[in-house]
Amino acid sequence: MKLRKRLIATMACVIAMNNPIFGFEPINTVQTHTYETTKEVIIDIKNTTSVKNFNDTYYISTDFIKSYIRDVRLKWDSINKQTIITVNQKDYSVKVGAKELITEEGSYDLGNPVVTYKDRTFVPAKAFMQAVGGDVKYDTVQKALQFNVPLTQEEILNQAPIADFDFIQESYIDGQEVKVIDKSIDLDGHNITNWQWQISGDRASYSSFAELRAHLEVGENVVALRVKDSLGKWSEWTNKKVVIEPNQIPLIKAVEVDKKTYQQGEPITFKDYEYENEAWEKITEEKWTYQCISQDNMPLIEGKPYKLFAEGTYHVTLQIKDEKGQWSLPYVKEIEVGKEVLQSELTYRFTEGRIGDILENYKNFNFQEFEAIIPTRVTYTGATLMMSNSPESVQTKGILYEDTIQGEGRILYHHKNASTDKSKKRFVIVMENVNEVPIKVVTMNASHKGPSTDVLYLGQQVAYDILGQNHEKHYNLAPGEKRYLFDTGNKNWYQGQTISGMIDLYSQSPVKITIAMVGDQTEIKHLENLVYLPRDGVHTRGTFPNADRYYTVDVPKDKPYKLMLGLPSGDIEQPIEGYDALTGQSTVNKGNYGVKYHIRTTAEVNTGLLLNPRGNIFKGAIGWANNRSYYAPSGHLNGAKSAANIGVVKEGETKELLYMLPNGSAAPVLICFIPENLWNYY
Repeated sequence: MKLRKRLIATMACVIAMNNPIFGFEPINTVQTHTYETTKEVIIDIKNTTSVKNFNDTYYISTDFIKSYIRDVRLKWDSINKQTIITVNQKDYSVKVGAKELITEEGSYDLGNPVVTYKDRTFVPAKAFMQAVGGDVKYDTVQKALQFNVPLTQEEILNQAPIADFDFIQESYIDGQEVKVIDKSIDLDGHNITNWQWQISGDRASYSSFAELRAHLEVGENVVALRVKDSLGKWSEWTNKKVVIEPNQIPLIKAVEVDKKTYQQGEPITFKDYEYENEAWEKITEEKWTYQCISQDNMPLIEGKPYKLFAEGTYHVTLQIKDEKGQWSLPYVKEIEVGKEVLQSELTYRFTEGRIGDILENYKNFNFQEFEAIIPTRVTYTGATLMMSNSPESVQTKGILYEDTIQGEGRILYHHKNASTDKSKKRFVIVMENVNEVPIKVVTMNASHKGPSTDVLYLGQQVAYDILGQNHEKHYNLAPGEKRYLFDTGNKNWYQGQTISGMIDLYSQSPVKITIAMVGDQTEIKHLENLVYLPRDGVHTRGTFPNADRYYTVDVPKDKPYKLMLGLPSGDIEQPIEGYDALTGQSTVNKGNYGVKYHIRTTAEVNTGLLLNPRGNIFKGAIGWANNRSYYAPSGHLNGAKSAANIGVVKEGETKELLYMLPNGSAAPVLICFIPENLWNYY
């Protein structure tokens, strides 16, 4: 019979034959062809420990016989101390040490004795297979063992199943669920156990249509199917065509509000917007922005406006995204705002707004003109900071920073993959017990973000995590033991992408921390072979003690105040100083990255707090002790006159604000304190 099917799989079986073959490449699958009375099976023997060679003869175990010859029965004859193997209703008896295969008709010469190995019975492969109607030989093309296994009568008479299916529709829109009806049958009544789907022009095969569906492309697709029955016989291929039409980009037709003109601080009601898109497809995301175009240098605010606070014309812009991931073109709605002030912006932000909301600051007041507040108490204490940010752009494998921490520690890292070769890179942080006794290391907070090209986003996410979580993890290290504290592992860290993160930890005993860029196959034991990478001369690395700053602030009610963070400000705020453990040089952390600020604030009257960055584009976060963290801002801040609402301290209340300069953003920032009696003034 013409070759019909080929099934490929690696076999965990035991095979044996005369003239052993060594050195051929592994075959990951077993291939099966159906002939008239036998089926051909090609087996890789390199990857199975069950294959044994005794005296230059390959042996196959009874496990293999039962696995690959259908309906085989094995029986132990305890009286005659022999194994009875029933193949196609015929009994074959083998006894350990004997060179014969006994049947009712007579015996077959096996050429070599039956043996046992680890409580399993092995017979010479070639002689046994020939005795039961099969054979074994070496496939010189595939460099593998090939043998013909006898079929049962049921297998010989078995008809191939018939593959058949229909698409419910002749065409679909890209992103729409394509559905099929499987009409495959087996005329012998056997179960269909396997499906193989393919798309014309694509070499990949899929075991279900659900897997294939995601690979259909816009245009005409020819889809093929074949099926296999429970006896292992494959059908012929059948194919059908289906057309995938392009997905329409959503189109916004109208955005309506309930009035033509609003006064400053008047609530705005948006009606449902009108749009065109496929009827079955949902809108998954909205992107709103707004900006006053009647005044110069007004910020573009991310989010949907609920009240507006500048006289003139606003452009409110909406984009929508469909399930396919396509964004509509921006739709611009003009809204007019009159002269009358119903509510000031600060009153709205501090009473109805949310932490993280961006202040429009339409009056253009300068936060830098606020009077500096003098904390009543300043304490520098807490964690020892290990900062790894130089070289920020890493061109080659090597150790970025290394030092030993004892007590409270904090690890900050921020690095871009700038390697020129295409080999995969990993970023690792390794801890090592340098003591002669076991130690315990506890991480209290940890945040690892990226890889990504959006460094502002990474920094904001890390700060948000660190200021708002408290999840302990315990590590026990034996003397001299090394263990990964972090490993990017299987993540693809492509050239130009940045990773950023922070870990708060505690170790009562000294623990050595190594931070490195390594190769895909680099192991912990290989770290000692890496070179120490030099600083880039621009960014910071080093070890900085006392990386927690506690400020106690009592806010009067007479005027607005500011507290500068991240830039020298009189005798109050100074950059944290430390040393480079790799060079021994002193170093300064400009901006105080990795320093956690605890600002204990008591207000004489209700007082609103704003965060005002003095550098370039800023994305950060703040936290309130015993509460949670917040994005600050909810979008991004750009320019010295922009600010974000970070909360209110009520009259007579004391609250602790938590802040860290986010990786990727620039220092300094102002924390501004504005009493309630001045909210209508600014």
